[in-house]
Amino acid sequence: MSMLYSNRAVTYFRDKMYKESLDDCEKAIDLDPLSEKSYIRKARALGALERHDDARVSLEEAVSKLPHSKKIKEELVKVIQESRPDSGRGGDGMTTADSVDFNGSVSSFNFYITPDAAKTMGSTTAVPNDYAEELELADKLKRNANAKFNRGDIAGARLLYTEALACLPNDRENEEV
Repeated sequence: MSMLYSNRAVTYFRDKMYKESLDDCEKAIDLDPLSEKSYIRKARALGALERHDDARVSLEEAVSKLPHSKKIKEELVKVIQESRPDSGRGGDGMTTADSVDFNGSVSSFNFYITPDAAKTMGSTTAVPNDYAEELELADKLKRNANAKFNRGDIAGARLLYTEALACLPNDRENEEV
């Protein structure tokens, strides 16, 4: 579920809807506090909102949780450089985050746990068989959203990510886009 929020955050970012992007990044981090991409995307949304100190703090938190992440450390250096008055903006007025390629692909859902595995792990971490169809549909929607995104249909991708989130058993109250 975290990856859906993180991916949808990119669609908001691309449409310069930075507050919505930030909100989705925060949801993604709440669901997966070790999501490297979510921290980076959150920092970029904060930077676009001119909240450079918050972006730095967020990345410092990410470094404490993921100390071996080269990508997060590189992003932290960029944020620090961009917050200086004489750097971070090109001649066209765009920040580094404005020109970043967010097209990294993501894997399919891999959190369905078989009944046998659930017995060994304890019932609190298992996804009941009742949800297999919902997870399969959400995965299909996510793959279709990724394809739309890669073709440049950002709004279409966002709608499919939202629809996929609504399919998931733990996020039935997801808002409409």
